[in-house]
Parts: sequence; structure tokens; C-alpha cells
Amino acid sequence: MDSFSEYYKQNRKNLEAILFDVDGTLISGYDHAMPNAEKIIDTLNKDNFPYFIFTNGVTKSNRQKAEQLQQSGLNISEERIISSGNVLQEYFKQNHCAGQTFFQCGDLGEPNFAESVGVHTVRSYREREKCSGVIIGGSILNYRSDFEAALNLLMEKPHLPCLTANPDALWGAKTGIRIGDGSMAKFLTMLLQEFSIDIEPIFLGKPHAPIYQLALQKIAALYPGKKIHPEKIIALGDYPPSDVAGANDNGFTSGLVLTGMANFEIAKNFSGNLQPQEIFSSL
Repeated sequence: MDSFSEYYKQNRKNLEAILFDVDGTLISGYDHAMPNAEKIIDTLNKDNFPYFIFTNGVTKSNRQKAEQLQQSGLNISEERIISSGNVLQEYFKQNHCAGQTFFQCGDLGEPNFAESVGVHTVRSYREREKCSGVIIGGSILNYRSDFEAALNLLMEKPHLPCLTANPDALWGAKTGIRIGDGSMAKFLTMLLQEFSIDIEPIFLGKPHAPIYQLALQKIAALYPGKKIHPEKIIALGDYPPSDVAGANDNGFTSGLVLTGMANFEIAKNFSGNLQPQEIFSSL
């Protein structure tokens, strides 16, 4: 089983761009780069080859994420980051939400992804009545207060959008498997069903289409006047339900790196849209 670096050497001419997941792919923990991560990033920078950081994480702004990666020894600029927070911003722009108020559960980076495009956010239970929707952010520490406010708002106005930038149900950390933002949205949905209220959270990040559409726009800007072929873009990640399924469903080449959530014994049992087109032992 080859490393991704070997794959890149052999297939560079057939690729148009590379999308890298972060946790479990490029870094482990807050600031520990994966083996060979610094080398492959330096090679891509030297080759001037198109690549982007492709992350569902929404707790850090693109500037904060770039700083985190740089502290890990990876020479990656803010301009190379595509996050689910950016897709959240696109949603607000397309739906003319500037000036509206949304209830925010959890963190949305600094600067705040929503407020950066003119959307007001509140965190107080008492302010929920003036909200035009709910945003499920990351690192939700005040579970009870946040969820009770969101629950009551959606019980009163179930037609309001429940926006979840990061759909990941789980994510891997040094301490083990952690519960992701997507689980929070599903939990809120389950609670509302107790009252026969059905809502459909709006998921924006991997494996859903909006973040892949944004990636295509970013890559197309690097090839003015040329047609972009999604199958010539490889999306690397360690979490099959997000990274692999999303790439497969959206016509990209899926690459699973066995340095995070999945090992080879797990990976070989996947089928359908969870089956990666390429498997790498490491970067």
C-alpha cells in the first residue's frame, strides 16, 4: 500500500487539484503534524500545484485554522482553506440573511463566520424569540442552556432553518472518538419528534453537496477558461462517512488515509459510497 506522496508523484499529470481533510489526515491533536505532512505540503508549494484544506471544522475561523496548521509546521496560508463555515456564509448571502438574527449554539470562530457577513447572533435564552433560525456550531459546552433555547425556538417556529455547518457525527482526537456537531443536530431533531414536530436540519459540510460546489468554484478560479473535471480532483480524508462518501457522491476521486478514524481492517469492509477509490497507508 503506497503513501499519498508516492501516488502524487505517479499521478500528478492526471490531477487538477487536491483537497486535504485536517484532523486525522494532516494533523493529530491541536498542533502535531502527521508524518510526512510537512514534506508533502512543501512539495506542493514548490510545485505550485493547486490544493486546498477542506474541513468541516467551524470552531476556528480560516485565519485561526491557518495559524493552527502553521504552528504544526505546515506552510499553509488562510487563502487555501475551504471550511463548512465558508459554506454557511454562502448560505446567508444567497438567502439575503444580512441584518437577521440567529440563535447560535456553540462556537463559530473568531471572527465569527455568521457575523462576518452581517448576520447577528445571540446566545441568550431570552433573546430567542427574535431569531430567524438556529445555527449549530462546534464545541458546544453549554449543552443544556443552548439546547433548551434552540428546542423551544423550533417548537414555537418549526419552519425556521436549523443550520448545521459541520455534519460529522463523530471525530477522532488523541483521547479517542469524540461526539461531533452533526450528532447535536440529530439529537435536537429527535427531541422535537417527541412532540410530533419534524424538522430537517440543513447540513452544509461534507458529505453534502454545498461544500463540494464551493470547492469547484475555488478550483475553477485557478483555471480560468478551462473546464474542471471533478474526477481529477482527489479528496483525502480519514473518516469514510464524511470524506469518502462525500467525494464519491459528488463525483470526486475519494482517497482514504489510514492515519485517523479508519484502519485497513475497517476500510476493506466498506461498500457502496463508503468504499474509497484509493487507500493510502499515510501521507
